[in-house]
Amino acid sequence: MRTRLAAAATTLAATLGGQPAPAAAALITLRPGDRIDTPTVCTIAYTYTGANDHTYAITTMKGGKTFSNGTSTVSADGKTRTVATEGTNADGKKFKSKAVYDKA
Repeated sequence: MRTRLAAAATTLAATLGGQPAPAAAALITLRPGDRIDTPTVCTIAYTYTGANDHTYAITTMKGGKTFSNGTSTVSADGKTRTVATEGTNADGKKFKSKAVYDKA
C-alpha cells in the first residue's frame, strides 16, 4: 500500500514540479512521518507528509502562508482513493472539498 501512496505522491509532485514524466520519476516510499516538499509551481507549493500506510497529508501554501490542508487516503483493498481538503480561498472564505476515486 505504501508503494501506491508513494507512486501517487511522486506522480503528482513530478507533474506539478515540471520534473520528468512519472514513468521516469524515481519511486519514493512515503512512510509515516516522511515529508516531501515540491518546488513552488505557479506561486503554489505543496508538502506531502506520510500519516500512515494508507494516508498522506497535503499542505498547500502560497506566498509562504498555508491556505489549505487535506488528506489522500487509499482504502485497505486499494480500490478507492479519497481526497479531502479544507482551507481559505483568496476572498477569505472557508471551503471544504471531498473527491472519491474508484479504481477501474
